This record gives sequence, structure tokens and C-alpha cells, in this order.
Amino acid sequence: MTEVLDSTTSDTERHPYDYFYKRGMDLRPAPERIASSPDWFELRRRVLGSWREVQPVPSPTPLTERLADHFWQGDEYIDPVVELALSTDVNEIRDLIDQALDNGIDSLQSPPEELVNLFAHLDRKPEWFDAELYEKGRVALANETTFGGLGGVIVNLVMTAQGVGVGSATGASGRFVRDYYRRAVETNEFFRAVSVPGSYDRFSPGFKTNVQVRFMHGLVRANLSRRWGPESFRTHGDPISASDMALGVPAYSTINLLIDNRLGYNHSTADIDAVAMFWSYTAYVFGVPESLIPRNGDEANEMFDFILSTYGRETSRWAPELSATFTNSLIDSYVPQDSKIGKIVGTRLVLPMIAGYFHFVCGSPVTDRLLAGLGYTQKQLRRYSRIAGFGAGILVRGARILEARPGRAARRQKRAKDGIPFLSVQARIAAQQAESVGITSMTYSHHNSSKPSDFAER
Repeated sequence: MTEVLDSTTSDTERHPYDYFYKRGMDLRPAPERIASSPDWFELRRRVLGSWREVQPVPSPTPLTERLADHFWQGDEYIDPVVELALSTDVNEIRDLIDQALDNGIDSLQSPPEELVNLFAHLDRKPEWFDAELYEKGRVALANETTFGGLGGVIVNLVMTAQGVGVGSATGASGRFVRDYYRRAVETNEFFRAVSVPGSYDRFSPGFKTNVQVRFMHGLVRANLSRRWGPESFRTHGDPISASDMALGVPAYSTINLLIDNRLGYNHSTADIDAVAMFWSYTAYVFGVPESLIPRNGDEANEMFDFILSTYGRETSRWAPELSATFTNSLIDSYVPQDSKIGKIVGTRLVLPMIAGYFHFVCGSPVTDRLLAGLGYTQKQLRRYSRIAGFGAGILVRGARILEARPGRAARRQKRAKDGIPFLSVQARIAAQQAESVGITSMTYSHHNSSKPSDFAER
């Protein structure tokens, strides 16, 4: 791994597992922090129970053994580019990346080897990529219900706020708390951009956005590695590992349909396999190694089950801060302060039902910790959960009945023509909130000038 630790670290100080896995190598055991946790069992059971038998500790498989190994490494192609940028000029390298994204690597005069290698990877379509299946997956995901899409967002928020891996990287950067609206609008725009038709095309805007975010993640990874140093690497592995990134495949695709199915929609196995293809290629462009790329829904959900099972009993030290920021944003969004009636409705109806749906999707104890700032008791959360789940189930089953009318295929295509509706709505809401505080552009350049000292100690 290129300079994953502090830039002053000598080769003799580097951890023996500090390298990129190549086919045929012995697999490394998972880092110490990867520990089985009962805290996440209920979330796994609720999300995956309609698809697979969920055990407290999943049985090892070739895929889970590769996932355990890849907690030690980051992004084989973007990390060297980031190191080049940090040793020369970040803005200059970013401009070269953008030029190559727009016009091809051949448009650069004497491009550095690191960029040549990156674009050889980006310009290549893997042999497993199936454009027809990718498009079927994009359409299938565009036809999730609102409750399926919202359930996926909920799971990812819980993993961010309460998980050690994602929570530590997010908390240490400070953006979730310090720059919430910019981070939210850029995140939501990323998901919208990669879901529009043709985003698998090498010169599409969605493809470019994907790589821009990949470079930004690489900058964060490098700065965290320098800030946290060798001791953190020995215990935790890479701060934004390949395995953590691979979790995005099920977390942003298959689990949405599984939540729908739990509510009574019954998406087909073919649809779940297709959305796995859609997000698997998106993840490939984002930097997930091919050795971790799921080939179908079974593998995607096996990945989700394993990684969530290893989140450990401990949360990151930023978990209370991240959770408080999120719950405060819920209150700001859904409890109007300038209207007495709006305040009553928001406080007594809207917030309890949102909290209830969180609990319905994820269960205890992770949801209880995330929503602690709302002040609800466990008894209240369980009551709200039953009401929200019952209501969502009625609406989802009603949607399934309506969807069975003649013309279903045409309606599915129409919903997907501009992207995934749920993601488009989320992006629009985030943009409006960001604009209200003066944020009107999305550049994904926030970390161009970041230094290790800008990040908190672990």
C-alpha cells in the first residue's frame, strides 16, 4: 500500500499486512477490531430475514474470508494518485483527473504513471459486467417503494452513526457535524447522478461524479492514515477499507428491495440479482476490488450479513455527536417552530412515526442509541414501531396491488427514465436545505486542502 501510514514511517516500521492482496496470496486474518457483535443481530435479522437464515455468527465462506482480508487495504488505484497529489499539488492532479474524465487519458501530455494505471482500470469494462442486467437493476431500484428507499437510508444512517468503521472516519473528518448541509447535498447528488440512465458510460456525468467522490475519499483515507498512525492500523486496518466500501453494494441496493419484501411487496429474485449488478459496477468505478464484487443478490446479502456481524459491541467515540446531529436535523426538518399547529403535529405525530419506522427497520439496541436525543422511552419506540410498520405494510401491499394492473412494464420504465425517483427527491430536498444556508454548488473538492491535523485523533 502506497504510504498508507505516516509519511515518515520507514519500511521496517510498516505492518506486515500493509499491502494490496493479489490473487493466489494467503489471506490475512481480520484486524483486531473486527469482532462479532450481538448488538447488530436484530438489524441483520430484520433486513435479511426474508432472504436468508441469519445466524448470530455467520459461517465463513470464501467471500467472507476475502472480506476479512480486505479490511487491511484501501483503493489500489486511487491511493497512489492521492499520494502523488499530496506530494505535488492536489488541485493540479484533480484538474488532470477531470480532463482525463472529460477527454480521455490520451488528452494528457506525458501523464504520470499513477494516472495511467487509474484510467486503464476505469476505461476497462470487466468481463462480468452486463449492460442489459445493469439497466434492469437500475429500473428495478427505481421501482422500489418509498418505504423501501427510506428503509435503505435509515439503515445507512444507523451504520454511519453507530458503526465503528464508518463512524470513526465520518466523525474524525468533522464534516457531518461542522458542514452538515454541504455534506448532505453532495452525498445525495452523488447517489442521484450515478442512478440516471447511461451512468455506466465512461464519459457520462454520473461516471465523472463517481470518480470525483472516489478521489475525495482517497484524500480522506490518506489524511486519516497519517493522523492515526501505525497503532491504529495494527488494530483497525485501513481507515476506509475496501471491505467497508464493498458494503455499499447491498447497503444501497438489495436491502431496499428486501425491506419492501418484508412489508409485503415481493420483488423477484431476478430483480434483486439485477440491482446487485447495477450497484456492483457502480462500486467497481468507486474503487471496490473485483475480488469483493458480488455477482448476484445472494453474494451481496451475504456480504451485508458478514460485515454487519463484525461491527463490534463498541461504537466510535463520535457516535453520540453524530447521533445528536442527526436527531437535531430531524427536529429542524419536521417540527416547524413558527407555527403552533405545525409544531404540535411535528412533535406528536411526524417525529414519533419517523422514529417508529427507524425502530421497525433496525430494531434495538442500535436504533435506541441513535434516537436517544428525541427522548423516547423503549416502550414508546416499540409502540411507534408497531404503528409505523403496520401503516407502511398497508401502503406497500396496496402499491403491489396497483402495480399488478395492465401496463406494468411501461410504468416501470417511465419511473426510471430520469433516474431513481426516491433518490431524485432526496437530492432535491437536500439542495433546498443547503441553499437555505447559502450553499449553491457541489464540487466534491472540500478535502483538496485538508491536512492530517484537520482530522481528530482516534
